[in-house]
Amino acid sequence: MAPAPPRGPASSQSSGSDKNLVNVKPDSQRVFKAPILRRPQPVRPPLKNSKVFKEPTDILKPADPPNALLHGTRGQKIQVTANYLTLAHSFKEMHEYALTYDPKIKDKMEKWRILKAMEAMPPFQGRTDFAYEAGTIWSLTPLPGMPEVDTVSAVGPVQYSSPLNGAPTQTESVQLRYNKVLSMNEASADILASDQPECIVRAINAFIGRRIMSLRPNEVTQIGQNRFAMDAGYADIGGLLATRTYFLSTRPTENRILLNINAATTAFFDPVLVSDWIEKMVAPPFNMSRREVMASLKGTNVRITYDRPAIDPRGDPNAEANRRRKLKELGSPLNQQTFHPFDSAPGERAFLWQHFRTMLNQFAKPHLPCANIGKPKDRTGNDDKAVWVPPEFLEIDRKEVYKGVITPEHLKNIIKVACRKPAENADLIFHEGMNLLGIRGDTALFGNVGLKLGQKLIQIEGRLLPTPKVTYFGNKPANVRNAGWNLANTKFSKPASVPGLEVLTINQQGQPPPRHNSSQLWEAMFKALSGHGMSVQRPKETPIREIKLPGAREQFRNELRSKPEYLARNPPRFLLVVLPSQSVDLYAALKKWADCKWGTRTVAALPKHFARGPPHPQTLSNLAMKFNLKCGGTNQALDYKTEFRKLFNAQGIVDTLVLGADVTHPGAGSCHGCPSIAAVVGSVDDQFSNMPGSMRLQASRQEDIEDMTGMAKERLIAFAKRNKRLPSQILMFRDGVSEGQFPIVKQKEAAAIRVAWDSAAAEAKKNNVQVPKELKLSFYIVSKRHHSRFFATNESQIYNDKGNIKPGLVIDRVVTLPKRCNFYLQSHDALQGTAKPAHYVEIENEIGFTADEIEQIAHGLCYTYARATKAVSYCAPAYYADRLCERGRHYLREFLIGDNSDMGGPKGEKPKERDIRLAKMIQMSSYWRPWMENPAVNDALNTTRLNPWHPALDDVMFWL
Repeated sequence: MAPAPPRGPASSQSSGSDKNLVNVKPDSQRVFKAPILRRPQPVRPPLKNSKVFKEPTDILKPADPPNALLHGTRGQKIQVTANYLTLAHSFKEMHEYALTYDPKIKDKMEKWRILKAMEAMPPFQGRTDFAYEAGTIWSLTPLPGMPEVDTVSAVGPVQYSSPLNGAPTQTESVQLRYNKVLSMNEASADILASDQPECIVRAINAFIGRRIMSLRPNEVTQIGQNRFAMDAGYADIGGLLATRTYFLSTRPTENRILLNINAATTAFFDPVLVSDWIEKMVAPPFNMSRREVMASLKGTNVRITYDRPAIDPRGDPNAEANRRRKLKELGSPLNQQTFHPFDSAPGERAFLWQHFRTMLNQFAKPHLPCANIGKPKDRTGNDDKAVWVPPEFLEIDRKEVYKGVITPEHLKNIIKVACRKPAENADLIFHEGMNLLGIRGDTALFGNVGLKLGQKLIQIEGRLLPTPKVTYFGNKPANVRNAGWNLANTKFSKPASVPGLEVLTINQQGQPPPRHNSSQLWEAMFKALSGHGMSVQRPKETPIREIKLPGAREQFRNELRSKPEYLARNPPRFLLVVLPSQSVDLYAALKKWADCKWGTRTVAALPKHFARGPPHPQTLSNLAMKFNLKCGGTNQALDYKTEFRKLFNAQGIVDTLVLGADVTHPGAGSCHGCPSIAAVVGSVDDQFSNMPGSMRLQASRQEDIEDMTGMAKERLIAFAKRNKRLPSQILMFRDGVSEGQFPIVKQKEAAAIRVAWDSAAAEAKKNNVQVPKELKLSFYIVSKRHHSRFFATNESQIYNDKGNIKPGLVIDRVVTLPKRCNFYLQSHDALQGTAKPAHYVEIENEIGFTADEIEQIAHGLCYTYARATKAVSYCAPAYYADRLCERGRHYLREFLIGDNSDMGGPKGEKPKERDIRLAKMIQMSSYWRPWMENPAVNDALNTTRLNPWHPALDDVMFWL
């Protein structure tokens, strides 16, 4: 009698048809071995309880004389400690070689095995003066037989062990091409005019990384080129290990090279059985969906825990180095999963549980999906080359960085681990990080490759900028303290009128019933809006409504689309929506249909804010700020003709359009080819507070903005519509660009803005709108993705027990990029941990801002963010663009979470072609632009208007 399959729930994902199923014999050679839990004992960070970092520092002075276009003088001078080390080098040049492999070799892990084998071969044997990445080798001296640039040579045959089964294999040759000579004198060249600084940074980082890993191979895990995780420096946060990591990177600065070192936190997988990890993640408090689990595990290195028969006698598949595989996908539960046996006829399938049944009695968890560690299914669903294994026979590899979905619970736990006061961070860098990485006390570690690393953090000069003057209605000044102020008993700077206020309560199956009184909530909101100066018409009857939604995601999406018929018949112009829970799915569905289908402005709130009696005045004021903003009002203003005087013409008329731009990309779990979202916002008033926006989809993970011309033109037309003239100046703040992309942004996006201005000017002349003779463009990159931190040198620089330097700190000397205006601005009061300054880098400056002027403008714009009564960490235009991109993620949510995973496409379509096709297809669809289905909208807009929201919302910042 055939054995019965293991019990477990059936799956709709079963592969193959019953008529093609064959019986297979169990593989009696397989012996299950218990997993090896190789997690070291955790080491707690050696934190000191002090307000100020007290260790000795190296004092660095600026090397160049001050230049008004590059260096400011405004503000109070102070001395601060920076997380940089000095870096000296004894060599004058390096030699770069490009590597070319056999076209069949694509896996990065295999390339690293080849490079490791090449270390023992000529011309590298016995040498330490070289370092490498997968595609590049750098040497301090020219390689033998390659005397000139463009010389080509080959190393080979190279013998190495196969990453598949450990069997000896070889590649006939690896080609080396002498690419260029890197002169160390060019390290301080302008990064927009030369690629030398970036190449030198990569090369020195490779030398340093190689030396560190030779010292600490069993204590440190290298992540990429310049992150080093302390294996024992972790905290268990539930299936993940929040691990102390040290970032180390060379930085070209003013006439010198420095080494930036920072303490960070990286999430690693807990090295447990895949089955155990899945069970933990789908249970509370993490509550991952199957798709999120799949997205998080895809590409993860796993270890096979059972012994396999040796198919190739030249290699041992059970050697520890040969047990590693990549998990490609999850399949069906074990009692449903089928596979194509190795020696069977085409199309034949077998049940996986039969193949593994000798081990199932003790270890099987048949309800869990099986894992494929072979080749993934092709586009037709064929998985003949898949290798399916029950997840309880796979262990997640130690030292595996987690790149998957971060649940709210994980995020909360990571923040607890990662947040440290500034002095604690500096102490951790100095005492643990520099010792761990071999920097302190062992200079010989780097001396034999011509490098000398400083033994102390550096001390440099900074300045504290004056606090901008924030005003409200009637030019009433706010009492600003530590970059924050209070809104109590204050009218907004420009109060708006609310065009019909309604309260909508959403009840959802499976959630507790609401405990608030909607009528009382409407009255409280009415009083709060009136108290802040807004005009609200009181109707004869209190407009309150309630709808009930099912619990399932797809069901309530459809209900929100169609159930509230009153929305379709008579769209309310403003809704205060009380949601049943903090569900991202429900929030995204609400915003999608309110914004994009009906053109209804909404403010969402949770019932917990109203369940215990009357709402708190601060809660109502926070909601009132959103109401005023979404109705076109201005919450707070600055003394703008003082703070922003360079943005006005000689007659005192606003003559500058301030733009902000950002791009956001799909993450783990998104469907293949899911588009990226680009957004541009632009000012329309003379206080630079009202900034409506534009949005586009573009090819997945494309960094530069594809339709900058179209979106910038829309912002120019909106400016002209309000001001009856086109601006003669444009000031752009671009978020989310890495230093390697600066030249592309200048070449493409800055040029696109000029094209947009020319096009808008041509249309404006036809409509008798005033057009200036020429455009002056100034373009700045705003980055938060850096590792520069600044610490107080005495307690007088600290304003509270958090330990950060007072808001308004600006650094524009010593640690900044050479040859162009750039500065670090710490404008905000960090809520927790060490404050991260924003880095502003000039790309273009035709307006002619001095350093003092642009620093003052950027600082002032941090105080105009309309949703807060405090300065934010980077200027409002870039922040607004970031928030608009985030709203776009809600519109595209089904693709971002992988619900629309099968997008089809022609056979043989390349990934880049697919990405471009999908972005265009989705953008032109009614899925992205539901307003096209609204009969009240002019059909002519369907082909000309590309923004996803309803045209009624074009002139307001509805997304904040």
